[in-house]
Amino acid sequence: MIATLAVAQKEIRHGLNALFFYLIAVVFAAAPAFSLFWNPAPTNVFISNHTSLVGFFQVLPLFLTVFVPALAMRAYGEEHHAGSFELLLTQAGDWPIVLGKFLGSFIILLVGLAATFGLPLLVAQLGDLDWGPVFGGYLGAVLFGAVCLAVCLSAGVFCPNQTSSFVVSLCLLGTLMVLPVPALNIQTRFQNFAEGLVLFPDLGFFIGLTACFLTINRIAIGLRR
Repeated sequence: MIATLAVAQKEIRHGLNALFFYLIAVVFAAAPAFSLFWNPAPTNVFISNHTSLVGFFQVLPLFLTVFVPALAMRAYGEEHHAGSFELLLTQAGDWPIVLGKFLGSFIILLVGLAATFGLPLLVAQLGDLDWGPVFGGYLGAVLFGAVCLAVCLSAGVFCPNQTSSFVVSLCLLGTLMVLPVPALNIQTRFQNFAEGLVLFPDLGFFIGLTACFLTINRIAIGLRR
């Protein structure tokens, strides 16, 4: 537990001290607002005359599939670049490294999601906002982000630099979003949450898939020893 927290603390410190994080966080928070206030589509709250975050939650998975790889590519990429990955292997076990990297990056992801909280508060000032889909959508975003993070961290172990980690992660997440089988499509599963439907099969799917990729991450690190 101590080793896990130490790795997580290092990830949080490096992440929040990086200007790059704040740049992508601003873009991540501002870009979805376009679908609510400036986009000419029917999801625009001014065009539809309906206070809803449907447009926001429709595009949020797309932005997460870019934001999370950009966030996670540093986790192992910097270790490979600095040549400190082998040193890390001698200081902590496989699971403490995996869980510490995940926990630290996950907390930073939550900070990024928190930066969007102003949107529902602003929309609520325009009319009666149904908070059920809002809370469901954010719960889905947290679970969706956790899966994306686990996928990206697993990819990062195999990639020699941050650029390759970002590209591979982007391709993997894109594949998971376009799978023709709805039961395996992470975007389809997310839309249930965005509609205010919190179903146990969806909860189990996201938690199980996250655990699966964290296990792959652990196996990959074990192979590097």
